[in-house]
Amino acid sequence: DYTGPALGYVFMMNNLRYIGKKAYGLSYKGHRTKLDDDWLQQNTAKVGQNLELYQRNSWNKMLDFLKIVTNE
Repeated sequence: DYTGPALGYVFMMNNLRYIGKKAYGLSYKGHRTKLDDDWLQQNTAKVGQNLELYQRNSWNKMLDFLKIVTNE
C-alpha cells in the first residue's frame, strides 16, 4: 500500500528503473526499439527527480520530529 507520498516516490523510482533497465537491455542486445537515447535520459532524470522528492519528503518528517524533541 503506497498511501504516503514518500512511498509513492519509491514506487515510481522502482517502476522507472525497471522500465529503463529493460529498455537498455533490449537496445544493448541489438533489438531495435522506439525507445531512443533521449527517452532513456528523460527516464533517468525522472528517477532522479523522484529520488530527490523522496529524500525531501522523508527527511522533512525527521527534521520536524527533531525540532519537537529539541524544544521539549
